Amino acid sequence: MKKRSVTWLFLCCWLTYLTAYLCRVNFSSALHTLTIEKGFTAAELGVVGAVFYAIYACGQLINGYIGDRVQTNRYVLIALCGTLLCNLGMAFAGSLGMMTLLWGGNGIFQSMFWSTIIRGLAQNTKPEKRATVSMGISLAMPVAYLVSWGLLGQCLAEAQSRWYFLVPCMASLVMILSWILLSKHYDFTLSEERKSKAGIRKTVCFLFEENLQWMIVVCMFHGLIKEGAAYWTPLLIAQMDGFGAIPPHLLTCVLPLANLVGIVASRALLGRNGSPYSILVVIFSGIILLCGGLILSSANLLIVGLIALVSGMCYASNTILLSFIPMQYTERNMVASIIGVFDFASYVGASISTYLLGRILESFGFAPLPVIWLAAAVIAILLARYTERMKSTTRNGNVSFQRGS
Repeated sequence: MKKRSVTWLFLCCWLTYLTAYLCRVNFSSALHTLTIEKGFTAAELGVVGAVFYAIYACGQLINGYIGDRVQTNRYVLIALCGTLLCNLGMAFAGSLGMMTLLWGGNGIFQSMFWSTIIRGLAQNTKPEKRATVSMGISLAMPVAYLVSWGLLGQCLAEAQSRWYFLVPCMASLVMILSWILLSKHYDFTLSEERKSKAGIRKTVCFLFEENLQWMIVVCMFHGLIKEGAAYWTPLLIAQMDGFGAIPPHLLTCVLPLANLVGIVASRALLGRNGSPYSILVVIFSGIILLCGGLILSSANLLIVGLIALVSGMCYASNTILLSFIPMQYTERNMVASIIGVFDFASYVGASISTYLLGRILESFGFAPLPVIWLAAAVIAILLARYTERMKSTTRNGNVSFQRGS
C-alpha cells in the first residue's frame, strides 16, 4: 500500500468501526423502548444479548484466524453488508425469536471487523506508533456510544424502536460506498509473506510459547465486567429515579465519556511503562476500589458515576488487551489470530454476563452486580501478575514491548 494512503486507511477504518459499533450498541439504546412497546422482560432481552455475544465470540475465534489471510477491504465490505441487512431485519422483527435470530446473525458479521482492521493497521504502522494507533482506533467505540445513547437517544426518545436500527443502516450504506471507492484507488493485495501460515493448532501453541495463555482468562473476566456495564446501564438508569431534571438518555452519556478518558489514559500509561501487564494490574486494582464503592453506595447518581468509572477502566484495559499486545506480534504475522482468541474469550465473558445479569437484575436488583465484578477483577489481577512474572523469566522468542511516541 502506498505510504500516502495510511492516513486515509486509518480514517476509513475508524469511521467503519464507529459505524459497526452503532449497529450493535443500538440494541442497548432500544432496550427501554422495547420493554414498553413490545412488552419484553429484562430476562428475555438478556437472552437476545447473550446469543449475540456467544455467536460474536465464536466468530472472533474463526475470523481472527481468517483475518491474517484475507484482504482487509473485501472482508470489511462483506461485514458492512451483513450488519446492514441484520439491522434492517431488526427494524421490522415482531417476535422475540426473530429478533434473537437476526441479532445472532449480526454477531457473525460484527465479529469480522476488529481483528481484520487491526491487522491492516498494524502492517502499515511503525512499531513506535502502534500505541497511538491502538488508542486512536479504540476511540471509535465510546464515540459510537455517545452517538447512540446521546444523539440518537435524544432524537428518538419518542420514536418507535425500529428507528434505533434504521438510522445505523444509513451509516452502513455510506461506509460501503466509501470502501468501494477506496478499493479503486489503493492496492489492498496481501502479499504471500504477510499471510499467516499458522493453523489453529499452531496459533494455540504460539500463545503458550509466548506465555499468553492466562491472558485469555483475563480477557474473559474483562469482557464480563465491560459488557455487563455497557449492556444494562441504559435500562438501569431508565428504571432509577432521583436524577432531578436530567433526562435518562443524556445521563447514560457519562459512560462513553468515561470510556474516552480511559482510552486516552491507557495511551499515556503505555508511553510511561513498557510492560502492559503491570498496567493491567493497576487498572483492575482501580476497578476493585470502585466496586467497593458501589457495594457501599445507595445514592443513584453516585452509583451511575461509579459504574461510569468502572466502564472507563475497562476500556483502558480493552485497548491494551485487544489492540496493543496483539500488535506487538505484527512481524510474526499473528496479529489477527491473537486478537481472535482474546476477543473470543472477552465475549464469552460478555455472553455469560448479559444472560446472568439479566436474571440477577430481575430477581435481586442491582446489588449483586458489583460483587461479581469485584471477584472477576481480583482473578484478573492475579493472572496478569503471573503472566508478567512468567514473561520476565523466559526468553523463548518473547517480543519486547515498544513504547509509543
